[in-house]
Amino acid sequence: MAPVPEKILWLVSRGYIEFSGKGYKQLFAGPYDEDDVKNAILFGQVVKKERDETKVAKHKYTIIGPAQNGVSLYCCGKIRKKISGEEYFIITFHDDKS
Repeated sequence: MAPVPEKILWLVSRGYIEFSGKGYKQLFAGPYDEDDVKNAILFGQVVKKERDETKVAKHKYTIIGPAQNGVSLYCCGKIRKKISGEEYFIITFHDDKS
């Protein structure tokens, strides 16, 4: 395991995040919300770093950290450039037991 990169922490702590279509479906289905995902990233650890096969970003990060209720969440995302700057793009998330 490794610490979450500072760039990701900076983006997430300032709200520069976006969810994929799948990520939004997971938010709407519950039981976790955007604050749970942010908390998991801010207080989690990187368990896997791999090249982004879509080449939109250099890498994808798998981060496992606590939701606000303490349950471990698995979050997969990447730093993505936009016209207005950068954001952390959440591809998917779920509790670590799934």
